[in-house]
Amino acid sequence: MSLARNLARRSDSERCRQTELALSLTEQLRAFEAQLDHTNIGAGELFAAVAAARASLDVEARLAQGALANLADVIEALVGARAKVIRAHAALAGARRRLDLDHLAMGDWPKVDPDKIRRRIG
Repeated sequence: MSLARNLARRSDSERCRQTELALSLTEQLRAFEAQLDHTNIGAGELFAAVAAARASLDVEARLAQGALANLADVIEALVGARAKVIRAHAALAGARRRLDLDHLAMGDWPKVDPDKIRRRIG
């Protein structure tokens, strides 16, 4: 059976349920991205603060080197995590297209207001 025929057979309640699930995923993904971005900023600021403290104390470079190396590892891991979130966007976008939910902001979205969509399908 073709995708178009399958989609036509879906009930309105099923479509609303799928839409609500997709909107919930979108909101959770956006919230997670915001937290991850905030964490990246904090890690960078901490790295800079440790380097500045070491310089202002005029101590041997090796004194805080361990802390800086560990923080650099943390930043690298956070950058890697952010790249994986971007890949999650692509996977969600593919699912959105397969479910004929292109009107939603899920995956590689143009950002839309989930509440506006909820009112529309309401």
